[in-house]
Amino acid sequence: MPNVGSQVARGSIWMVGLRFSIKFLGLINTMIIARILLPADFGLIAIAMAFYALVNLINSFGFDMVLIHNQDADKKDYDTAWTMQACFGLLGALGIFFGAEQLATFAEDLRLTAVFQVLAIMFFINNIRNIGVVDFRKQLDFKKEFNFTIAPKLLSTAITIACAFWLQSYWALIIGMFAKTVISVLLSYYMSKFRPHFSLHSWRQTVGFSKWLLLSNVLLFINNKFQDFLIGKVQGPSALGYFNIGNELANLPTTELIAPVNRATYPGYAKTGGDVNALQQLYLDVLSSISILAFPISIGLFCLANFAVPVLLGDKWTPAIIIVEIIALASLPNSLTTNNAYVYTALGKPKITTYLFMVRLAILVPALIYSVEHYGIEGAAYSILAVSLFMYPCSIAAVSKQLQLPFWQIMKVKLSPFLAGLLMFIVLATLEAQLPLSDYHPLIVMPILVAIGGLVYISVLLGMWLLNGKPNNSMEKKCVDVICRKLKLVNS
Repeated sequence: MPNVGSQVARGSIWMVGLRFSIKFLGLINTMIIARILLPADFGLIAIAMAFYALVNLINSFGFDMVLIHNQDADKKDYDTAWTMQACFGLLGALGIFFGAEQLATFAEDLRLTAVFQVLAIMFFINNIRNIGVVDFRKQLDFKKEFNFTIAPKLLSTAITIACAFWLQSYWALIIGMFAKTVISVLLSYYMSKFRPHFSLHSWRQTVGFSKWLLLSNVLLFINNKFQDFLIGKVQGPSALGYFNIGNELANLPTTELIAPVNRATYPGYAKTGGDVNALQQLYLDVLSSISILAFPISIGLFCLANFAVPVLLGDKWTPAIIIVEIIALASLPNSLTTNNAYVYTALGKPKITTYLFMVRLAILVPALIYSVEHYGIEGAAYSILAVSLFMYPCSIAAVSKQLQLPFWQIMKVKLSPFLAGLLMFIVLATLEAQLPLSDYHPLIVMPILVAIGGLVYISVLLGMWLLNGKPNNSMEKKCVDVICRKLKLVNS
């Protein structure tokens, strides 16, 4: 299992590093688009995508996870997964297309009729992608997985920006998403030699494993999209635009850094064959990696939101600052526990994730209904923060029991990143309080504060690693080794 652990660690670091570089380009895209389009445009598309995500629940059987979990899956299993995926795509597309007018009427904006019809076509195209690309993750081939994921995003970003300048309309966002889907599907058949055929040979086994994944994904949808429906209905598209963009920016640790780590680790978990002892060390290594990434990003966004929002989005997005600050804090406990679901799936117990989602939603839904009605989008953000803090110890207790790991051992791997992040917060907060930073342009102040915060965080992290005797099995050691190897290659 050490070989799997090292492959997962290398893959995680490699994917996160490259994904971070790509996200920088994505931020440039957001900076440009946010200055061309209005918050109401983003709000309108957010409403459309919330309905799209609702229909997309029929894809929540997690066929890719089933194939990764089954290490002995053959061509008939892959054909079955692709056939079910394509059939669900056709069913969902027909539902969206012929129900477009009714959906637009419910959303109280008839402009959405044409939007939904385009999304219906996109939905079907997305579901006929080549199922063979799941082998990139299954075989721990992270280079192919990264290229397959990022290439469509790069091309669609350029298309979105061009269309925004040309159309000056929310249609630029739709065209960009449509282009990304088409490119991704074409690329799936180019990069994978597998050619699917219609078959339902293994449908019983596929559905049998997937039922808990389906229920978990339904609950995940409610967790992620319920506030969009609620805010759009109660507060309107403009308020939803501010909340949606602020929420997206604040969740960067989860969506752009932690998600690649999770995608890289699940195949490694699956290869343990449910061996709890093997899972224990692999999980702790992964948790250490996630902690090192999550603490500085979440704390940094909280501290620098009042500079980051004007720089990245423009002055008209000022109401989103408070949303970024609150959700950035909420994203930290979420980031530190998202990997737990992959552990439960590897152990053949995905229902644990379902139960935890049920508890979360039982608290979150009524909290959102009350807070949005009385306190608007700021109330929604505080509700999400409160529920995230409540669920954190519940999630840690659950994974501690399943992996037979003491609670303190799980918390120990987060100690150094926590202390480094805390000192970074103190330094940044002190600088903002003592210096007249508001007298200078945010574009000047933010890079300086980012550099100072990063230097403090890395220095404390490496200092604690040295004080602990430079343990060889630590993530800090692996990062130092990777950097040293890269420097040797450069010098040679």
